[in-house]
Amino acid sequence: MFDDLDQVREQTQVWMDDYNNQRPHDALGKMAPIEYAKINTLLETTNKTKNNNFITSSSSN
Repeated sequence: MFDDLDQVREQTQVWMDDYNNQRPHDALGKMAPIEYAKINTLLETTNKTKNNNFITSSSSN
């Protein structure tokens, strides 16, 4: 199956990258983790921008 330990490590790294970044996950709404992270980062940035548009006034007279 494998010729040496380096080949095992290489194939394990390929599998881990696919599993952790590319493969759709049920818990993420059938989205790949990379895609999910991009969307959430975009949403967080949008929400922060919206929240920063509000002007708060301090009551110092």
